Amino acid sequence: MDFERGVKPQGFHYVPSRTMDEKLWRERKAERDRTLAMGAFVPAPTQDRHELVRRGHMICPAFLVPKKGKTNRYRMVINQIPLNRLCKARRIRFQGLKNLRHAGQKGCWAFTWDLENGYMVLQVFKPHQKYMTVDLGPSMAADGEPISASNPRYVLCNCMPFGYLASPWYFVKTMKVIQEELHKRGVTCQMWLDDGIVLCDTRELALRHRSIVEEVLGEFGLTRQKTKGEWEPTQDLEHLGVGVNTAAGVFYVTAQRKRKLSTEAKRIVCSAKRHKRWVGARWLAEFAGLAMSTHDAVAQCAHRLRPLFDVLAAAQVWLYGYGQQVRLTPAAFGALQWWIDTMRVKQGNTGSNPGGLAEMPLNKVSPGRPEAVLNEESPNTQLEKRLMEKPPVGKQPCKPIWRAPVTQVITTDASGEGAAEAPGGGWGATLGGAPLNRVRPDRDNGQAVRGIWAVEDRDLHITPKELKAVRYALEAWRVQLRNRHVLLWEDNQAVVGILRRLNTKSPGMRAELEQIIDLLEEENIVLQVRYIKSAVNPSDWYSRIRDKSEWRLRYELADRLLHYFGTAEVDRFADSALALLPRFNAAYPCRGAETVDAFTVSWEGTHSWVNPPWNHIGRVLYKLWHEPAAAATLLLPVWPSAEWWPLLLRLATARVSVHFKAADIVPGPLMLPDMTPEPLMNSGWRLQLAYVPPRRQTPWSRFSDSVNTGTGLAGEWR
Repeated sequence: MDFERGVKPQGFHYVPSRTMDEKLWRERKAERDRTLAMGAFVPAPTQDRHELVRRGHMICPAFLVPKKGKTNRYRMVINQIPLNRLCKARRIRFQGLKNLRHAGQKGCWAFTWDLENGYMVLQVFKPHQKYMTVDLGPSMAADGEPISASNPRYVLCNCMPFGYLASPWYFVKTMKVIQEELHKRGVTCQMWLDDGIVLCDTRELALRHRSIVEEVLGEFGLTRQKTKGEWEPTQDLEHLGVGVNTAAGVFYVTAQRKRKLSTEAKRIVCSAKRHKRWVGARWLAEFAGLAMSTHDAVAQCAHRLRPLFDVLAAAQVWLYGYGQQVRLTPAAFGALQWWIDTMRVKQGNTGSNPGGLAEMPLNKVSPGRPEAVLNEESPNTQLEKRLMEKPPVGKQPCKPIWRAPVTQVITTDASGEGAAEAPGGGWGATLGGAPLNRVRPDRDNGQAVRGIWAVEDRDLHITPKELKAVRYALEAWRVQLRNRHVLLWEDNQAVVGILRRLNTKSPGMRAELEQIIDLLEEENIVLQVRYIKSAVNPSDWYSRIRDKSEWRLRYELADRLLHYFGTAEVDRFADSALALLPRFNAAYPCRGAETVDAFTVSWEGTHSWVNPPWNHIGRVLYKLWHEPAAAATLLLPVWPSAEWWPLLLRLATARVSVHFKAADIVPGPLMLPDMTPEPLMNSGWRLQLAYVPPRRQTPWSRFSDSVNTGTGLAGEWR
């Protein structure tokens, strides 16, 4: 255990202000006996509280809470808040649902599992067990049996408890070892604590990978809960509380979660109307937390919960607690009504898209023909049964797993100052002025629109003006953008964050955002927002994006690597300042670039030098997979636990370790001084040079052989 400042504090006995469950002494005793029998608890060396404190034991109380939906069933909870205040916090990188786009492709098959006993599979270091001493309360002697070693009141945590601050960190580090072992055996796996998911191209491959997963779990002494997870490969399942439909390529809200949200929202509204808009703060916060769990499937989730958060903030629940009553505002009533209407599934309802910005129809078949969305060759009876029970009508709240290709580009800009003919500044926007296959946009290769601010808008802050400029541009070109996937270049980072999250705390900008959302839903526009530096004039249209991926290798080292596997012809991820080759692609329009966005052109027939941003490595590998005639030399990190690592092992025929120093990493000229290039953010990072040859076989055919032989590489690794 790591304590703050590295100093181990003295022992203590934390006594809560009130006892929650002394009447449930029989249930508490039964839970204690169960945990002692399974080895989760062990009796303390002595049952004398003062002696335990003198020996440095940190004693925290335990209590029981009822399990939701189950009568006379309780869960033991240890209040380790006093211990957590003394411990050092650790940062954790979780693999959420958004990482699934790098682990598979549309139409793939998946299965999930849940490990049994959770954190209890980890044993606490014996010398540190005294810091996790648990007080079960004096009710252990309620039946007349005295407190003793056979009937202990004080026990030690032999397994990792759920309430300890660093328990998730230790558990994630342990699961990463299992994940790396699965990746070595060719299984594309993603873990979120004790929940795992595997995506495969075919059902047969999923069945083979399922056997590998079961074998690996057995080797580590772990077992899965047979009552949880989707162990049978399918294209429609529930993972982390959200529905995942790989056939349609969307995240969606499950029917059970919809009914629960709609029912709770109705109960809150009815109770508020009966009690002059007053409801319990805890009840409202619990609903907000439940609704927030759908943010991966409902784009407007945070935006539609903001009025509820405003009500809780006005009551200062962080100061006065959640036991008080709060009064709902009209905006809060409207937000609750939105959840009621959106989560209600009615036969024949063909309303507008309730999901928002980046949502799409769950399927495009009419009610009564759910079999049209099924794979004709796959007996996915589970998906068919769900669709027969709840025929998807109209557009359901869902978000795409994989982004669709951009079909139109717009840019917007707002100014707070103007010339004599435009006092107070104005706004401007261009459509099609930055097409994906054109080098440098200007006034002649796109449409432009502009305007000046009204008198009531001239004194606004620049951020509301930038948001208004986006709405004005969408309204001006609503016909041209209808049913399109639009890329918006925005030079205000606050507006970029607002449009990506669809949420803002400002009431004025919230009304503006509401109009943008309504316009996007009405015209069926999917908006993708990216940030650029402000463009002052058309001759210098965009400036480079400042981020940690803007770096290159020193020319002497890069020159050797460029010719290691043959001469590279095109630098796919560069700009005019960082390009290593005369031919290069850029992420944004700049002088000398052949193409804007390397993913929009074919790489076949050329040998590419690929040093991508690390968050795009998965997309790069899948592009090489779909273009077998393309050759590439890739400069990548050595990251065995990454989602794209198994695919790299299948595609690359040779990998070479690249030894570098800090002086070999050259940051871009416009990288901010406080930014660190990706390879230098962690002293443990290693780089590798991988070669993907042209005219290769289908990766899955080579991979099926490598699973049997236990080898996943065809080249040399040194």
